[in-house]
Amino acid sequence: IPGEDAGQEAIDEFNQKLMNKTNLMQKPETPEDYDNVFKSMGKPEDGAGYVMPEGVEGSYDHLRELAINANMTNKQFESLVGSVAKLDAAAMETQKAQQQESLDGVKKEWGAAFDRNSSQAVAALEATGAPESVIELAKAGNVDGQTLKWFHALSQKIGGGEGSNAVADNGGNQVMTPAEASAQLTEIMENRNGPYWNTAHPRHKEIQAKAMGLRKLRAGNAA
Repeated sequence: IPGEDAGQEAIDEFNQKLMNKTNLMQKPETPEDYDNVFKSMGKPEDGAGYVMPEGVEGSYDHLRELAINANMTNKQFESLVGSVAKLDAAAMETQKAQQQESLDGVKKEWGAAFDRNSSQAVAALEATGAPESVIELAKAGNVDGQTLKWFHALSQKIGGGEGSNAVADNGGNQVMTPAEASAQLTEIMENRNGPYWNTAHPRHKEIQAKAMGLRKLRAGNAA
């Protein structure tokens, strides 16, 4: 052990030998000492030296600078990235669930007219020169319900409000929203002098069949 009159070089040499032979670590006092301690524990020379954990998707390169400034070891960096990735995944799942819940609400509101209205919404985006990324999201159904309704409202503005009556889909089924069907059914049923109630009327069976189809549409099904 160096005596009290030993020089710093002798003290440093003794400390190094001691650390090489044991698991002891020199008490850091200067910034350089601290840097050496962290490096001995696994801190890389710079941010590029950190290794991303296996199985982590997404870009977390921005955390490298944070880690190097915080004197993190590689193991600490892996733990940090893993924790942030889990938080991001949980937030994404929550966002997807909320988006799906919102979209399900619109599907219920539009009923059998959902596909028709969605197509009109996409057509409006294409007609107005919306970014391709936005169009692709709408086509894939990766937008929330309120956004889809806004796109559809835009299509109605462009088309002068057309499309509120029943139209045939590709399978020949009549489609309209439950609200539209309910309004038309009310008109038929409240017309006590109309063909629905008059068995002698030449359109009696036709209007009865129409009313039956409207009831299906009101329930959200295709007629």
